[in-house]
Amino acid sequence: RETIDGLSQLLRSTQAEAEKQSSTVQGMVSRVELLAAQSEARANKDEVQAKLGELTRMQAQLNDARYEAAQLKAAMSAMITRAEAEQEKQHWQEVEAALKADVQAAR
Repeated sequence: RETIDGLSQLLRSTQAEAEKQSSTVQGMVSRVELLAAQSEARANKDEVQAKLGELTRMQAQLNDARYEAAQLKAAMSAMITRAEAEQEKQHWQEVEAALKADVQAAR
């Protein structure tokens, strides 16, 4: 019985202390300060969302630029290949013409 009474007394004193600390904490943060902090948090959230949107747009632009660069690289590679093939063709045409001229001269 003494243990139960002792525990009940401890529980009552703990609850009283909790209520005392709760009112102390409530007194430390005024309603105006709480509202100001909430307003600032919302503003920060809006700012973060705006920056996230900006980063998303920039990432899309970067992806577009990378795609265009890859297309230009492929087009340039194809142009170089065609130019090299044209040079090779011209070289062999010159060789053929020289051989024909040699054959004509030998007759």
